[in-house]
Amino acid sequence: MGGTGFEGSLFLEFENGGALWKLSWRTPEPGVTLYRWSYRRKKPGASWKERAAQKEEELPREEVEPRGGLAEQALRAAYEGGEHPQGFQGQVYLPVDCR
Repeated sequence: MGGTGFEGSLFLEFENGGALWKLSWRTPEPGVTLYRWSYRRKKPGASWKERAAQKEEELPREEVEPRGGLAEQALRAAYEGGEHPQGFQGQVYLPVDCR
């Protein structure tokens, strides 16, 4: 059971700007949710909005390995109101519904 047309995204910034990951999701049919991770290259001196507007790239494997678990912990902490995991230096930008 469920609907379609649900979509959204959130950003994780590691190392205080050293890496910007994006998790996006959508529901193309009831009961199916597709998730996609993407990445923005480091751009010295760019604002968060400028980096978010950069072209999406596939997440580099060398970043997935060491940061994947940390990303999960940071997302859980952001949604559940807990502390950021030890070693996470950055921000989690959650989606906001302004309706």
